[in-house]
Amino acid sequence: MRGGRLLSRYWLLVPLILVAIVAREWVERPDTFEIEETVDMRRSEADYYLEDFRTRRFDASGALEYVVSGDSLSHFPDEDVSDVVAPRIELRRAEVRWQAEAENGRFETDPDVFTLLGDVRLERVVTALSAGDTVAESSSPDGQSHDPAFGGPVTITTRDLALALDTDEVSTDAPFEIVAPGWRLAGTGLRSTIDAGKLELLSNVNGTYDAAVPP
Repeated sequence: MRGGRLLSRYWLLVPLILVAIVAREWVERPDTFEIEETVDMRRSEADYYLEDFRTRRFDASGALEYVVSGDSLSHFPDEDVSDVVAPRIELRRAEVRWQAEAENGRFETDPDVFTLLGDVRLERVVTALSAGDTVAESSSPDGQSHDPAFGGPVTITTRDLALALDTDEVSTDAPFEIVAPGWRLAGTGLRSTIDAGKLELLSNVNGTYDAAVPP
């Protein structure tokens, strides 16, 4: 009988032991829970894709400001950016035309900034002389008139160049080379405002000038 009473008391203690175990686990459990972020694959994928595309923008007066073309364009809605393969940009002005091309590019909006990635080539082509210009003209294979000074044809080669389409500002922190008739400049990093004709060379600048080129 005594053994039976001990056994019955043991079974009465089992629920209490279970309650104590559960309470201990609850106390030792951390107060905060880490929730894994879920990625919406629809937002990380392109929502539209273009091949061999060409787009143009006009100013308020109807004049053509620039033309952007490329082999392909993929737009990603998550960041509202477009990745472009083999981008080509043409900036139109009254007397000059700037042409840029690169291996790849990325276009971001608000403000409109086109970042040319990889090897970049930016060329300034004179299409006409502005009123009052008296500089001598030099012949060229395309039959156009070119100013031998900085206002003439210029070629800039660099890497990873950003072009702000709204302000016509170009910039890069990479090494660059600028070549024009009679002179050459090289350095690291540049800033320029196309319409204002300002060019800021940041560091390691060196240049050569060919005095033999006629003015």
